[in-house]
Amino acid sequence: WEKMAELGLLGIFVPEAQGGAAESDNDSFSLMVLIARILGSKLVAEPFVSSAVVAASVIADGSNVDLCDACLPRIAAGALRVAVSVEPWSSEGFASLPQADLGPDGGLVVTGRATVVDAEGSDSLLLPVWDSERGGLAIVLVDRDAAGLSPEAGRTLDGTGYLRLRMEEVEVPAARIVAGPGGAETVWRRAIQRATVALCFEAVGGMETLLAMTADYMKTRKQYGRYLSQFQALQHYLADMRSAVEQATSVSF
Repeated sequence: WEKMAELGLLGIFVPEAQGGAAESDNDSFSLMVLIARILGSKLVAEPFVSSAVVAASVIADGSNVDLCDACLPRIAAGALRVAVSVEPWSSEGFASLPQADLGPDGGLVVTGRATVVDAEGSDSLLLPVWDSERGGLAIVLVDRDAAGLSPEAGRTLDGTGYLRLRMEEVEVPAARIVAGPGGAETVWRRAIQRATVALCFEAVGGMETLLAMTADYMKTRKQYGRYLSQFQALQHYLADMRSAVEQATSVSF
């Protein structure tokens, strides 16, 4: 993770003013695709998508300038890891999101449940919540050790750490509100679209590696006095795998 930060890979969506390398959306997007594909091909389990893509995008595109100055340089430097909510929601229904009431000094008081991924080693949690006072989506950045927050840790099938959160009147100061009703939904959707593409290319990279490993194994493993690569039935399976990789690549692009 530190090496990725040294190479500037964590700052592709962080503006140069905050110590990042973002110059244009197209350049940042192209770099994201390349990095995600390489990480997937090497089976690297780091929170690149959560921190460098989703969190950096949301904070940079949000309306809280002070939060940008405080968080984005740390994300680019690898000093701030952010776990991201994966709660499903749509414009037609936000019932699954944590509910937020108006708190002291313009802040919010959040109650509800959520699940965040890339939680292992994370410092903060990025959560979309429903602002019941103003009737719209808001995005908040919550400290992992915030009062009223009860986390339950677990792991996904690929070993990624996650937290199931239960929040009871967690106070979020105004300084930690990334975006409020009116702009938060657009900001969140844009970041999730980027993350979706990045995860697709991570998967493509992994598929390419597994295909190469399988082909190499077939060239060295013998059965009945012949290399596996000489069996026509297995050649057909390998061809199907190559076709699947190419189709996945096309779909991702």
